[in-house]
Amino acid sequence: SLLNDVVRRKGFAQPRTDVILCKDDLPKEAAKGQSWFQGVISLPELGLQVHGAMATNKSEAQQQAAMKMLQRLQQEAESAGAVWQHPLCKSAMAPA
Repeated sequence: SLLNDVVRRKGFAQPRTDVILCKDDLPKEAAKGQSWFQGVISLPELGLQVHGAMATNKSEAQQQAAMKMLQRLQQEAESAGAVWQHPLCKSAMAPA
């Protein structure tokens, strides 16, 4: 999957994935007796864990969580880049 490729290129171990059966806080459109699932993905090396949107099948739930983790990784990369671009950080890293 795309998430596994991104994580591998960054040098991290494969993410941990799980799908949980939701019993509480179901969407308003949930039909009686219909099962809803939520994907959970974690990257322990980065201390990240995300819960995807609820879905009526496990595959969709996993896909929702994978998309959310990709967005989170992008946010982490952007904020890390912003830290290194900060003037104080640049001056601290400049050769003496």
